[in-house]
Amino acid sequence: MHAMILRRFQYTIERISPALVSTVGRRWNSTGRPLSKVVGSAKEALNGVNLNGVTVCVGGFGLGGNPETLLNELSKNPNAKDLTVASLTGGTDGMGVGKLIEAGMVKRLISSYVGENKYLEKAFFNGTLEVELTPQGTIAQRMRAAGSGIPAFFTPAGAGTVYANGGIPIKFKTDGSMEVEIESQPRPTQVFDGHEYVMEYALKSDVSLVKAWKADTRGNLVFRGTAQNSNPDVAMAGKITIAEAEEIVEAGALDPSEVHLPGVYVHKLIKATDNEKPIERLRLMEKGGTGVMKGGRGRIMRRAAKEFINGYYVNLGIGVPTMASNYIPEGIKIELQAENGLLGIGPYPDTTENADADYINAGKETITALPGASCFSASDSFSMIRGGHIDLTILGGLQCSANGDLASWIVPGKLLKGMGGKYGYTRPASC
Repeated sequence: MHAMILRRFQYTIERISPALVSTVGRRWNSTGRPLSKVVGSAKEALNGVNLNGVTVCVGGFGLGGNPETLLNELSKNPNAKDLTVASLTGGTDGMGVGKLIEAGMVKRLISSYVGENKYLEKAFFNGTLEVELTPQGTIAQRMRAAGSGIPAFFTPAGAGTVYANGGIPIKFKTDGSMEVEIESQPRPTQVFDGHEYVMEYALKSDVSLVKAWKADTRGNLVFRGTAQNSNPDVAMAGKITIAEAEEIVEAGALDPSEVHLPGVYVHKLIKATDNEKPIERLRLMEKGGTGVMKGGRGRIMRRAAKEFINGYYVNLGIGVPTMASNYIPEGIKIELQAENGLLGIGPYPDTTENADADYINAGKETITALPGASCFSASDSFSMIRGGHIDLTILGGLQCSANGDLASWIVPGKLLKGMGGKYGYTRPASC
Protein backbone atom coordinates (compact mmCIF):
# COMPACT_ATOMS: atom_id res chain seq x y z
CA MET A 1 0.00 0.00 0.00
CA HIS A 2 2.76 2.41 0.96
CA ALA A 3 4.70 1.52 -2.18
CA MET A 4 1.64 2.22 -4.37
CA ILE A 5 1.13 5.61 -2.75
CA LEU A 6 4.81 6.40 -3.25
CA ARG A 7 4.67 5.50 -6.96
CA ARG A 8 1.66 7.75 -7.42
CA PHE A 9 3.47 10.53 -5.56
CA GLN A 10 6.56 10.16 -7.74
CA TYR A 11 4.38 10.18 -10.89
CA THR A 12 2.81 13.45 -9.74
CA ILE A 13 6.21 14.96 -9.00
CA GLU A 14 7.49 13.89 -12.43
CA ARG A 15 4.66 15.74 -14.13
CA ILE A 16 5.36 18.85 -12.07
CA SER A 17 9.17 18.85 -12.16
CA PRO A 18 11.19 16.09 -13.91
CA ALA A 19 14.40 17.53 -12.42
CA LEU A 20 13.27 16.40 -8.97
CA VAL A 21 12.60 12.77 -9.93
CA SER A 22 16.11 11.52 -9.17
CA THR A 23 16.07 13.41 -5.88
CA VAL A 24 12.74 11.94 -4.81
CA GLY A 25 13.91 8.45 -5.75
CA ARG A 26 17.03 8.89 -3.66
CA ARG A 27 15.20 10.26 -0.62
CA TRP A 28 12.63 7.47 -0.32
CA ASN A 29 12.65 3.73 -0.81
CA SER A 30 9.66 1.47 -1.35
CA THR A 31 8.87 1.42 2.37
CA GLY A 32 8.74 5.20 2.54
CA ARG A 33 11.83 5.52 4.73
CA PRO A 34 14.26 8.38 4.03
CA LEU A 35 17.54 7.39 2.44
CA SER A 36 20.96 9.04 2.35
CA LYS A 37 21.22 12.29 0.36
CA VAL A 38 24.94 11.81 -0.24
CA VAL A 39 26.10 11.58 -3.85
CA GLY A 40 29.59 10.79 -5.08
CA SER A 41 30.79 14.11 -6.48
CA ALA A 42 29.90 17.66 -7.46
CA LYS A 43 29.63 16.54 -11.09
CA GLU A 44 27.13 13.86 -10.15
CA ALA A 45 25.17 16.31 -8.00
CA LEU A 46 24.82 18.76 -10.91
CA ASN A 47 24.07 16.05 -13.45
CA GLY A 48 20.52 16.35 -14.81
CA VAL A 49 19.93 19.75 -13.19
CA ASN A 50 18.70 22.45 -15.56
CA LEU A 51 21.37 25.17 -15.65
CA ASN A 52 20.19 27.19 -18.64
CA GLY A 53 18.66 30.59 -17.85
CA VAL A 54 17.88 29.73 -14.24
CA THR A 55 18.44 31.53 -10.94
CA VAL A 56 21.29 30.20 -8.81
CA CYS A 57 21.70 31.35 -5.20
CA VAL A 58 25.16 30.90 -3.71
CA GLY A 59 26.13 30.97 -0.04
CA GLY A 60 29.13 32.91 1.22
CA PHE A 61 30.26 36.35 2.31
CA GLY A 62 33.39 37.61 0.60
CA LEU A 63 35.45 34.43 0.41
CA GLY A 64 34.06 33.04 3.66
CA GLY A 65 31.70 30.07 3.53
CA ASN A 66 31.83 29.63 -0.24
CA PRO A 67 30.84 26.25 -1.72
CA GLU A 68 34.19 25.98 -3.50
CA THR A 69 33.79 22.40 -4.74
CA LEU A 70 30.42 23.08 -6.34
CA LEU A 71 31.48 26.44 -7.79
CA ASN A 72 34.58 24.91 -9.35
CA GLU A 73 32.50 22.19 -10.98
CA LEU A 74 29.72 24.54 -12.09
CA SER A 75 32.22 26.90 -13.72
CA LYS A 76 33.26 24.04 -16.05
CA ASN A 77 29.72 22.95 -16.92
CA PRO A 78 28.96 23.63 -20.62
CA ASN A 79 25.22 23.60 -19.96
CA ALA A 80 25.34 26.56 -17.58
CA LYS A 81 24.27 29.65 -19.53
CA ASP A 82 22.52 32.99 -18.95
CA LEU A 83 22.41 32.49 -15.20
CA THR A 84 20.99 34.93 -12.69
CA VAL A 85 23.28 34.54 -9.70
CA ALA A 86 22.35 35.87 -6.26
CA SER A 87 24.99 36.19 -3.54
CA LEU A 88 25.70 38.64 -0.72
CA THR A 89 28.94 39.78 -2.37
CA GLY A 90 30.53 39.46 -5.79
CA GLY A 91 33.57 37.43 -4.77
CA THR A 92 36.97 38.34 -6.16
CA ASP A 93 38.77 37.69 -9.43
CA GLY A 94 38.61 33.94 -10.02
CA MET A 95 37.19 33.16 -6.59
CA GLY A 96 33.70 32.74 -5.20
CA VAL A 97 30.96 33.72 -7.65
CA GLY A 98 33.68 35.61 -9.53
CA LYS A 99 34.64 32.21 -10.97
CA LEU A 100 31.20 31.93 -12.62
CA ILE A 101 31.35 35.49 -13.94
CA GLU A 102 34.75 34.94 -15.56
CA ALA A 103 33.41 31.74 -17.15
CA GLY A 104 30.91 33.95 -19.02
CA MET A 105 27.86 32.09 -17.76
CA VAL A 106 26.29 34.88 -15.67
CA LYS A 107 23.77 37.22 -17.26
CA ARG A 108 22.76 39.06 -14.08
CA LEU A 109 24.31 39.28 -10.61
CA ILE A 110 22.13 40.19 -7.64
CA SER A 111 24.46 41.34 -4.88
CA SER A 112 25.08 44.04 -2.31
CA TYR A 113 28.78 44.70 -2.83
CA VAL A 114 31.07 44.06 -5.81
CA GLY A 115 34.04 46.29 -4.99
CA GLU A 116 36.81 43.66 -4.82
CA ASN A 117 36.18 42.07 -8.21
CA LYS A 118 38.03 43.88 -11.01
CA TYR A 119 36.84 41.50 -13.73
CA LEU A 120 33.25 42.05 -12.61
CA GLU A 121 33.79 45.80 -12.70
CA LYS A 122 35.08 45.63 -16.27
CA ALA A 123 32.24 43.36 -17.43
CA PHE A 124 29.66 45.66 -15.85
CA PHE A 125 30.95 48.84 -17.46
CA ASN A 126 31.41 47.29 -20.90
CA GLY A 127 27.79 46.15 -20.84
CA THR A 128 28.30 42.38 -20.84
CA LEU A 129 27.06 41.86 -17.28
CA GLU A 130 23.93 43.08 -15.50
CA VAL A 131 24.35 43.98 -11.83
CA GLU A 132 21.31 44.41 -9.61
CA LEU A 133 22.48 46.06 -6.39
CA THR A 134 20.36 45.18 -3.37
CA PRO A 135 20.87 45.84 0.36
CA GLN A 136 22.64 42.92 1.96
CA GLY A 137 20.05 42.26 4.64
CA THR A 138 17.31 42.49 2.03
CA ILE A 139 18.94 39.79 -0.13
CA ALA A 140 19.16 37.42 2.84
CA GLN A 141 15.59 38.13 3.90
CA ARG A 142 14.28 37.68 0.34
CA MET A 143 15.87 34.24 0.24
CA ARG A 144 14.49 33.35 3.65
CA ALA A 145 11.04 34.55 2.60
CA ALA A 146 11.15 32.33 -0.49
CA GLY A 147 11.87 29.30 1.67
CA SER A 148 9.15 30.30 4.14
CA GLY A 149 6.35 30.61 1.59
CA ILE A 150 6.16 34.39 1.98
CA PRO A 151 5.81 36.02 -1.47
CA ALA A 152 6.71 39.56 -0.35
CA PHE A 153 7.41 41.68 2.72
CA PHE A 154 7.98 45.29 3.75
CA THR A 155 11.31 46.60 5.07
CA PRO A 156 12.57 50.07 6.03
CA ALA A 157 15.86 49.40 4.23
CA GLY A 158 16.34 51.87 1.37
CA ALA A 159 13.11 53.80 1.91
CA GLY A 160 13.25 57.38 0.64
CA THR A 161 16.44 56.79 -1.35
CA VAL A 162 17.41 56.16 -4.97
CA TYR A 163 17.12 52.46 -4.19
CA ALA A 164 13.38 52.78 -3.59
CA ASN A 165 12.80 55.55 -6.14
CA GLY A 166 14.60 53.78 -8.99
CA GLY A 167 17.29 54.87 -11.40
CA ILE A 168 20.29 52.75 -10.34
CA PRO A 169 22.18 51.46 -13.41
CA ILE A 170 21.75 47.71 -13.95
CA LYS A 171 23.19 47.42 -17.46
CA PHE A 172 25.23 49.72 -19.70
CA LYS A 173 25.23 49.66 -23.49
CA THR A 174 28.00 47.65 -25.13
CA ASP A 175 29.09 50.48 -27.47
CA GLY A 176 31.42 52.06 -24.91
CA SER A 177 29.22 55.14 -24.48
CA MET A 178 28.58 54.41 -20.79
CA GLU A 179 24.92 55.05 -21.54
CA VAL A 180 22.56 53.16 -19.26
CA GLU A 181 20.46 50.54 -21.06
CA ILE A 182 18.62 49.08 -18.05
CA GLU A 183 18.01 50.86 -14.75
CA SER A 184 16.20 49.87 -11.58
CA GLN A 185 12.51 50.64 -11.39
CA PRO A 186 10.67 52.31 -8.49
CA ARG A 187 9.64 49.89 -5.77
CA PRO A 188 6.21 49.83 -4.11
CA THR A 189 6.18 51.56 -0.74
CA GLN A 190 3.72 51.86 2.10
CA VAL A 191 3.56 53.81 5.34
CA PHE A 192 3.22 51.97 8.65
CA ASP A 193 3.06 53.86 11.96
CA GLY A 194 4.28 57.00 10.23
CA HIS A 195 7.33 55.39 8.63
CA GLU A 196 7.84 54.49 4.97
CA TYR A 197 8.65 50.89 4.05
CA VAL A 198 9.75 49.29 0.79
CA MET A 199 8.05 46.16 -0.54
CA GLU A 200 10.42 43.38 -1.56
CA TYR A 201 9.60 40.17 -3.40
CA ALA A 202 10.85 36.77 -2.30
CA LEU A 203 13.99 35.62 -4.11
CA LYS A 204 13.28 32.11 -5.35
CA SER A 205 16.18 29.96 -6.41
CA ASP A 206 16.04 27.22 -9.03
CA VAL A 207 19.35 25.86 -7.72
CA SER A 208 21.02 26.71 -4.40
CA LEU A 209 24.65 25.95 -3.58
CA VAL A 210 25.72 26.00 0.07
CA LYS A 211 28.75 25.15 2.20
CA ALA A 212 28.60 23.51 5.63
CA TRP A 213 31.27 22.54 8.11
CA LYS A 214 29.64 19.25 9.06
CA ALA A 215 26.63 17.26 7.84
CA ASP A 216 25.01 13.90 8.35
CA THR A 217 23.73 11.61 5.64
CA ARG A 218 20.18 12.95 6.10
CA GLY A 219 21.35 16.38 4.99
CA ASN A 220 21.27 18.05 8.41
CA LEU A 221 23.87 20.83 8.34
CA VAL A 222 26.14 22.43 10.92
CA PHE A 223 28.03 25.65 10.14
CA ARG A 224 31.12 27.11 11.77
CA GLY A 225 31.71 30.72 12.77
CA THR A 226 30.90 33.46 10.28
CA ALA A 227 31.09 30.88 7.46
CA GLN A 228 27.40 30.42 8.24
CA ASN A 229 26.50 33.87 6.80
CA SER A 230 23.82 33.46 4.09
CA ASN A 231 24.14 29.68 3.69
CA PRO A 232 20.97 28.79 5.67
CA ASP A 233 18.95 31.43 3.78
CA VAL A 234 20.30 30.24 0.42
CA ALA A 235 19.44 26.64 1.27
CA MET A 236 15.88 27.53 2.21
CA ALA A 237 15.30 29.39 -1.07
CA GLY A 238 16.23 26.52 -3.37
CA LYS A 239 13.87 24.34 -5.36
CA ILE A 240 16.93 22.10 -5.58
CA THR A 241 19.53 22.67 -2.86
CA ILE A 242 22.94 21.05 -3.17
CA ALA A 243 25.17 21.22 -0.11
CA GLU A 244 28.83 20.42 0.35
CA ALA A 245 30.31 19.68 3.75
CA GLU A 246 33.86 19.36 5.01
CA GLU A 247 32.82 16.33 7.05
CA ILE A 248 29.89 13.95 6.59
CA VAL A 249 28.85 11.63 9.42
CA GLU A 250 26.21 8.93 9.70
CA ALA A 251 22.68 9.84 10.68
CA GLY A 252 22.46 9.91 14.46
CA ALA A 253 26.05 11.05 14.97
CA LEU A 254 24.95 14.68 15.33
CA ASP A 255 23.16 15.87 18.44
CA PRO A 256 19.81 17.17 17.14
CA SER A 257 20.26 20.35 19.17
CA GLU A 258 23.47 21.25 17.32
CA VAL A 259 21.89 21.14 13.84
CA HIS A 260 21.67 24.63 12.32
CA LEU A 261 19.72 23.67 9.20
CA PRO A 262 17.38 20.64 9.06
CA GLY A 263 17.88 18.24 6.17
CA VAL A 264 14.39 18.95 4.83
CA TYR A 265 15.93 21.88 2.94
CA VAL A 266 18.73 19.82 1.36
CA HIS A 267 18.23 17.60 -1.70
CA LYS A 268 21.78 16.49 -2.47
CA LEU A 269 24.93 16.38 -0.36
CA ILE A 270 28.58 15.92 -1.33
CA LYS A 271 31.88 15.76 0.51
CA ALA A 272 33.75 19.04 -0.06
CA THR A 273 37.00 18.20 -1.81
CA ASP A 274 38.10 21.81 -2.49
CA ASN A 275 38.69 23.50 0.84
CA GLU A 276 41.24 26.17 0.05
CA LYS A 277 39.28 28.63 2.23
CA PRO A 278 41.42 31.64 1.29
CA ILE A 279 41.63 34.60 3.65
CA GLU A 280 40.70 37.76 1.80
CA ARG A 281 42.17 40.22 4.31
CA LEU A 282 44.62 38.86 6.86
CA ARG A 283 44.61 41.28 9.78
CA LEU A 284 46.77 40.74 12.86
CA MET A 285 47.19 42.63 16.10
CA GLU A 286 49.98 45.19 15.90
CA LYS A 287 52.70 44.31 18.35
CA GLY A 288 53.32 47.26 20.60
CA GLY A 289 50.86 49.36 18.58
CA THR A 290 48.15 51.47 20.15
CA GLY A 291 45.61 50.97 17.40
CA VAL A 292 44.72 54.66 17.46
CA MET A 293 44.51 56.94 14.45
CA LYS A 294 45.98 60.38 14.01
CA GLY A 295 44.54 63.39 12.23
CA GLY A 296 40.93 64.03 11.29
CA ARG A 297 39.85 60.40 11.19
CA GLY A 298 41.17 59.79 14.69
CA ARG A 299 39.32 62.87 15.91
CA ILE A 300 36.07 61.62 14.38
CA MET A 301 36.44 58.21 15.98
CA ARG A 302 37.30 59.64 19.37
CA ARG A 303 34.10 61.66 19.22
CA ALA A 304 32.06 58.71 17.98
CA ALA A 305 33.34 56.53 20.83
CA LYS A 306 31.79 58.94 23.32
CA GLU A 307 28.42 57.54 22.22
CA PHE A 308 29.26 54.17 23.76
CA ILE A 309 27.28 53.36 26.90
CA ASN A 310 28.05 50.50 29.22
CA GLY A 311 26.32 47.29 28.09
CA TYR A 312 25.54 48.52 24.57
CA TYR A 313 25.35 46.17 21.61
CA VAL A 314 27.20 48.02 18.85
CA ASN A 315 27.68 47.50 15.14
CA LEU A 316 30.69 49.17 13.55
CA GLY A 317 30.73 49.62 9.78
CA ILE A 318 33.71 48.58 7.70
CA GLY A 319 36.77 50.81 7.34
CA VAL A 320 37.35 53.68 9.73
CA PRO A 321 34.39 52.92 12.06
CA THR A 322 35.98 49.61 13.09
CA MET A 323 38.72 51.66 14.75
CA ALA A 324 36.23 53.24 17.16
CA SER A 325 36.70 50.20 19.37
CA ASN A 326 40.20 51.50 20.19
CA TYR A 327 38.69 54.59 21.84
CA ILE A 328 36.23 52.94 24.20
CA PRO A 329 36.15 55.08 27.38
CA GLU A 330 37.59 53.52 30.52
CA GLY A 331 35.04 51.50 32.47
CA ILE A 332 32.74 51.03 29.47
CA LYS A 333 32.03 47.52 28.22
CA ILE A 334 30.29 46.99 24.88
CA GLU A 335 29.59 44.00 22.67
CA LEU A 336 30.38 44.32 18.97
CA GLN A 337 28.29 42.79 16.20
CA ALA A 338 29.44 41.82 12.69
CA GLU A 339 26.63 41.94 10.15
CA ASN A 340 27.88 38.72 8.54
CA GLY A 341 26.90 36.78 11.63
CA LEU A 342 28.87 37.26 14.86
CA LEU A 343 27.99 38.92 18.15
CA GLY A 344 30.98 39.27 20.49
CA ILE A 345 33.83 40.27 18.19
CA GLY A 346 37.23 39.95 19.77
CA PRO A 347 40.58 41.44 18.74
CA TYR A 348 42.46 40.58 15.58
CA PRO A 349 44.40 37.29 15.87
CA ASP A 350 47.93 37.65 17.22
CA THR A 351 49.64 35.38 14.67
CA THR A 352 49.05 34.07 11.15
CA GLU A 353 48.70 30.56 12.59
CA ASN A 354 45.81 31.72 14.76
CA ALA A 355 44.00 33.42 11.88
CA ASP A 356 40.86 31.49 10.95
CA ALA A 357 39.12 31.79 7.57
CA ASP A 358 35.82 30.91 9.27
CA TYR A 359 35.99 33.99 11.49
CA ILE A 360 35.94 37.31 9.63
CA ASN A 361 34.25 40.66 10.20
CA ALA A 362 32.13 42.71 7.80
CA GLY A 363 35.32 44.06 6.20
CA LYS A 364 36.43 40.44 5.48
CA GLU A 365 39.25 40.87 8.02
CA THR A 366 40.34 38.02 10.28
CA ILE A 367 39.01 38.35 13.82
CA THR A 368 38.54 36.34 16.99
CA ALA A 369 35.47 35.69 19.12
CA LEU A 370 35.24 36.62 22.79
CA PRO A 371 33.94 34.24 25.47
CA GLY A 372 30.15 34.32 25.30
CA ALA A 373 30.05 35.16 21.59
CA SER A 374 27.38 33.77 19.28
CA CYS A 375 27.10 33.08 15.55
CA PHE A 376 24.01 33.25 13.37
CA SER A 377 22.75 33.66 9.82
CA ALA A 378 22.80 36.85 7.75
CA SER A 379 19.02 37.16 7.91
CA ASP A 380 19.10 36.88 11.72
CA SER A 381 21.88 39.48 11.83
CA PHE A 382 19.90 42.11 9.97
CA SER A 383 16.75 41.21 11.89
CA MET A 384 18.60 42.27 15.03
CA ILE A 385 19.38 45.58 13.40
CA ARG A 386 16.02 46.31 11.77
CA GLY A 387 14.22 45.15 14.90
CA GLY A 388 16.00 47.75 17.03
CA HIS A 389 17.92 45.24 19.16
CA ILE A 390 21.30 46.78 18.32
CA ASP A 391 21.74 49.91 20.43
CA LEU A 392 24.18 51.80 18.24
CA THR A 393 25.59 51.70 14.73
CA ILE A 394 28.53 53.73 13.45
CA LEU A 395 28.91 53.86 9.67
CA GLY A 396 31.36 55.47 7.32
CA GLY A 397 30.12 57.81 4.61
CA LEU A 398 31.27 60.07 1.80
CA GLN A 399 29.34 63.05 3.09
CA CYS A 400 26.88 63.78 5.86
CA SER A 401 24.57 66.76 6.23
CA ALA A 402 23.68 68.57 9.43
CA ASN A 403 20.32 66.80 9.25
CA GLY A 404 22.00 63.41 9.20
CA ASP A 405 21.42 62.73 5.50
CA LEU A 406 24.13 60.28 4.46
CA ALA A 407 25.82 60.04 1.06
CA SER A 408 27.43 56.68 1.41
CA TRP A 409 27.84 54.63 -1.74
CA ILE A 410 26.90 56.14 -5.09
CA VAL A 411 28.56 58.93 -7.04
CA PRO A 412 27.09 59.75 -10.48
CA GLY A 413 29.40 58.61 -13.28
CA LYS A 414 31.73 56.75 -10.93
CA LEU A 415 32.25 53.07 -10.14
CA LEU A 416 29.39 51.51 -8.19
CA LYS A 417 31.13 49.57 -5.45
CA GLY A 418 27.79 48.57 -3.97
CA MET A 419 25.64 49.52 -1.01
CA GLY A 420 26.79 46.61 1.15
CA GLY A 421 25.00 46.33 4.46
CA LYS A 422 24.43 50.03 4.97
CA TYR A 423 20.83 49.91 3.82
CA GLY A 424 20.07 47.36 6.50
CA TYR A 425 20.35 50.14 9.06
CA THR A 426 17.74 52.76 9.72
CA ARG A 427 19.48 54.97 12.29
CA PRO A 428 23.20 55.54 11.61
CA ALA A 429 24.68 57.17 14.68
CA SER A 430 27.77 58.89 13.35
CA CYS A 431 29.55 59.63 10.08
